[in-house]
Amino acid sequence: MINIPKEETIELRHVRGVIGEKENLPSLNARSTLASIIRSIVTKSYGVPQLIHLYGALVSNKTLTFAAGENNIRSLFSDGTYLYAGLSISPGKVVKIDLSTFTAVSTLTFAAGEDYVISLFSDGTYLYAGVDTAPGQVVKIDLATFTTVSTLTFAVGEDYIRSLFSDGTYLYAGSSTTPGQVVKIDLSTFTKVSTLTFAAGEDNVTSLFSDGTYLYAGLLTAPGKIIKVDLSTFTTVSTLTFAVGENNTYSLFSDGTYLYIELYTSPGKIIKVDLSTFTKVSTLTFAAGENNVSSMFSDGTYLYAGVHVSPGKVVRRYIIPSNDLHQRKISLINEQTHTGRYYTYPPNAAGVTITSAAGAYTKGDYTEIIPVDTILTQYYITGITISNMTVNTDYELDIATGLAAAEVIIATVSHMTDNTNLAHECLFPIPIKISSNIRISARSSDGTGSLTSIVKIRYKL
Repeated sequence: MINIPKEETIELRHVRGVIGEKENLPSLNARSTLASIIRSIVTKSYGVPQLIHLYGALVSNKTLTFAAGENNIRSLFSDGTYLYAGLSISPGKVVKIDLSTFTAVSTLTFAAGEDYVISLFSDGTYLYAGVDTAPGQVVKIDLATFTTVSTLTFAVGEDYIRSLFSDGTYLYAGSSTTPGQVVKIDLSTFTKVSTLTFAAGEDNVTSLFSDGTYLYAGLLTAPGKIIKVDLSTFTTVSTLTFAVGENNTYSLFSDGTYLYIELYTSPGKIIKVDLSTFTKVSTLTFAAGENNVSSMFSDGTYLYAGVHVSPGKVVRRYIIPSNDLHQRKISLINEQTHTGRYYTYPPNAAGVTITSAAGAYTKGDYTEIIPVDTILTQYYITGITISNMTVNTDYELDIATGLAAAEVIIATVSHMTDNTNLAHECLFPIPIKISSNIRISARSSDGTGSLTSIVKIRYKL
């Protein structure tokens, strides 16, 4: 008969990063949900999505295909729980997607004449939909009931509302006209305040984004352009023009550090712009057949890109840096994971006896397991083996680094037994990196006091 421990608990009190500090990671978006912020923090802590997947923090890339007739996704927005996809059909439709399952939940169909939903924005209570009509219109949708509330129609010449964005007080609507225009709307009254008209050649505003100080307007031109607008004065500041072939800016989004610009090209492209310098950093080109990327949203962890094909597609991509330094770090951790050899210490010998202090649950003194200057290279502790537990009670063991009287706990393992002379093997879910020549020690406590156990360290070079 095999004796199986009744309960096992592993507590990692101090886990060291396995790939060092990450550079060039995006800042948290002020509009991100708590769940998105937590995912971003996990990404910054571990850096490698493949590692995070093991513990359920993130899931793999996925594509959702809509029902027949739900074609041509032109706009996306999310409230953190649902993703809303505006369809460029007549009459317009908005598809509601549950982000937890990444499945379509319901579809809202607009009134006759409210055609081609080409822009979306939400203030958390209402979803605003811009439609591709002349004059332009914005449809206000109650998120609680997922029904339309009212429609704001603009003046003659303020046509084709292909972009929307809000700073919390005002909603900004970009018109696809020559030259381009941005209409400022008071959200409290849902009425128009003023209109900013761009210079000649700055035509067809198809996308908007704001960092709270500036509003960025993407233009449907060849090559593409981004206009920077000072919100305090509602005037233009500067214009960024892309390279030849990087045409037709269709959607913008920012993670707080970078601005991402989707291009309506075949195949689709995304340009990354540094907001601090207002300069282009890099260009991502999509796969063959993923043409005309025309809508985008980010929750701080993913970019969701809508592809203007029939039936529609939503492509999801990680916001993970691709610079050479980060790629080298990924290669290093992959190498560490799949190569090397496992060892035990003490090697080919009895383990080290650890004795608890008198009295229940009282830690004893630290006992040295691996002396200083013994393992001469960096290594990873992958677990421990505990044996000779002779009394039916709880046992707890601290593993620590550092010289005597300066120990730092890196892991705590507890074990409950209802049989005598059991052996317990604990493998850490995340190996703990240890620098070369470091002393390792352990101390224990238990539910009785003055008990002994025998410990061996498992590690990997």
